[in-house]
Amino acid sequence: MNFEFYDNVDMDELNNLAKQKVDIDDWDYMIFFEAKYISKFPEGWSRFSIEPDNYNIQRLLSGSSDNRWHLVEDFMGKKGFLGVAYHA
Repeated sequence: MNFEFYDNVDMDELNNLAKQKVDIDDWDYMIFFEAKYISKFPEGWSRFSIEPDNYNIQRLLSGSSDNRWHLVEDFMGKKGFLGVAYHA
């Protein structure tokens, strides 16, 4: 299973995420999984509140304030799951 790690994203991409209802305020880092890994995320979640089924994926986010997973239609030109770790 592959993921992408981001601790720096340009302003155009941040604006794109904001349009998709992803909170981009005070974030530390982001982790992205392509949509083909949907089996690692439970059925029936809302696009604003996702919790991965896999414990190892859950532990990848360790922000000091909050951690959130989002289904995104377009992040760097790809559809998938974006984990965002936030700081206080």
